[in-house]
Amino acid sequence: MGANVGEMIVSSGATLAVSAGSASPTFALRVLAGGTATLNSNCDLKTLNISGTVNVGTTQAVSVNATATYVSGSGSLTLNAAYTNRMQLDSMSLAGGASALSIGTTSILSVAKLFSWLSGSVLGGGKMNLLATCRSSVTGSAALPFTGELQNYGLLQYAPTGTTGLQLATTASIFRNQGVVNITGPAATYFSSFSAANSNFFNNAGTLLVNVPATVTFGLKAILNNTGSLIVNSGDFKPYSITMRGGVMTVNANAKVYVSPHAQAASPALQLALSGGYIQGTGIVYGTVNQTGGVVRPGYANPGGAIGTLTIDTLSQTAQALTEIAFSSASVSSKLLLSVGFNMGGTLSMVSLCPYFPTTSDSYAAVITYPSAKTGSYVVSGDHVAYNAVYNSFSLDVAATSVSIPAYACGACDHGSCCSTSVCTCQTGWTGTSCNLPLCGDGILIEPEGCDDGNLMPGDGCSETCAVESGYICSGAGPTSCAPNCGDRLVTGAETCDDGNS
Repeated sequence: MGANVGEMIVSSGATLAVSAGSASPTFALRVLAGGTATLNSNCDLKTLNISGTVNVGTTQAVSVNATATYVSGSGSLTLNAAYTNRMQLDSMSLAGGASALSIGTTSILSVAKLFSWLSGSVLGGGKMNLLATCRSSVTGSAALPFTGELQNYGLLQYAPTGTTGLQLATTASIFRNQGVVNITGPAATYFSSFSAANSNFFNNAGTLLVNVPATVTFGLKAILNNTGSLIVNSGDFKPYSITMRGGVMTVNANAKVYVSPHAQAASPALQLALSGGYIQGTGIVYGTVNQTGGVVRPGYANPGGAIGTLTIDTLSQTAQALTEIAFSSASVSSKLLLSVGFNMGGTLSMVSLCPYFPTTSDSYAAVITYPSAKTGSYVVSGDHVAYNAVYNSFSLDVAATSVSIPAYACGACDHGSCCSTSVCTCQTGWTGTSCNLPLCGDGILIEPEGCDDGNLMPGDGCSETCAVESGYICSGAGPTSCAPNCGDRLVTGAETCDDGNS
């Protein structure tokens, strides 16, 4: 075959072989139903239309570039598993009930601009990359089986209408998102996995948007790992389970997340495991959130801002958990509503939103509400606590069914009284935050002072810390309370001699 030709058409029953060692040809290739083409040489294809069979790299590893690739009808495109074959496509369309793309376990297929998957399967166990510049759409009503590793770096619009959707068809299959996946199904939308006995993973390190009018269901053992941004804007989002090791899950006002048993995965062990990142929003989470780290913070929804109410069935927290409550003015704060159960633990952090900063008179009622079956306790931190911590008197109001943030209550004053400015007004002779320290230099002797001559000058028998100095005897208080100790062999004060006797 010459290096540059026009369009090659392989008819039914015909065979085309591009051999190893051929000059890298540039041509358009159309393989009709019943025809076969085998590419064992590097090729630059203008277009690749497949209704028949195309095999890539059966005798050696090859690299094939194509501007546009169409697999339709019962056509098949196979990257042989025996070699590390690579295909780089500008665009690709997979549309045919029996059409099949097979990527061998060591091979990689990359799409740079457009990818459309209407029907058919992607099998073989290899890797398919949808690059950052790629705009993809996954639609149609039939099951879309996939084996291998599907990586999305671009924008993928996901809107299949069947009850299976993208199906990870082997236990080793995985879907990784580092771009944007926008779930916009017109009705019920599905992801599914291989079987009830095996787990498959949907790993989101990019952005996963849920914008559906109905339900998004992850089928049996289809587990969502999130370290990116998961934003549920509408509809009912029903993953088999969610593991949060980082990133943010935002449940907005019109959305519900189900991590309790549902029709596709009736297991009582379903949960949302939060070990890092944030769960936030103003929607509803049904089921149990097991929080061993990370942050639960109501509010921060879009629209709505940082103040709002987040509802969770059950929240179970360990000592590493953090709950964050934001407040924007006196008595106005975000709120967490727990409708089934609460195991309180970790730290409750209170954060003021600029330009507001709390004062001692501000209070926030029922920032967390829960059934009476609450256990555990909180360590408190944040702006409201920091403002009052200097007085060492702040504590949460933990009642039978709610946690409230009270106004500042003045702490005990040992020798004084609490005034409206949240400090202790000390009685005469006392000082310190709690009026628990004698005031040295005021001429009043209070234990553990050894003396108090009414000044803080050393060398007069009473030191600046109200301790008796060597060579002096002190009795009582006031300017004349200390005098040289005659007979101690020390010449001090007004003494002119001291021979050790009197």
